[in-house]
Amino acid sequence: MTTVLDATVLLNYGRFEALWIPQRSLPPDRIVVPQVVAEVVYPPEAVRALGSTITEGRLRVHHSPSSEAEFAAVEELRQTRPRLGPGELASLAACLACSWSFASDDREARLIAQDRGIVLTGTMGILIGAVEDGIVDLAHAESLFRKMIGAGYRAPVRRLADLIDS
Repeated sequence: MTTVLDATVLLNYGRFEALWIPQRSLPPDRIVVPQVVAEVVYPPEAVRALGSTITEGRLRVHHSPSSEAEFAAVEELRQTRPRLGPGELASLAACLACSWSFASDDREARLIAQDRGIVLTGTMGILIGAVEDGIVDLAHAESLFRKMIGAGYRAPVRRLADLIDS
């Protein structure tokens, strides 16, 4: 399945040079819309990580709207959700039109995705999946998770171990 990544997830992993985690734990077809690329302007580590990930072909840029269905989804979201940011709007429209999954931590975008039946994950879900799949060990994941929280990531828990089946 194709997964559209939002700026929130890219920034959480990119600022700690850990974009390799979603790359290994999400299905191989991962995309980003240009509006999201434009939102990733700081910190420099995240900008560099995103740029190299795209250049090396590990994340594909989807230029939207690419179909009538996607154009219609963009227009409908603009009218019904005027406060939605451009990256979230374009990402959600692509997911709706193409039946793709969505990786975001943006509260409003997640609510829309849930309401519309879009398969959804986020920073924490990706990290938990990476531990459960043996991509990263729990100690490393906990360390990264603490750094993310220290940098401003608002997580509903303080320890990943509380959510991981042992």
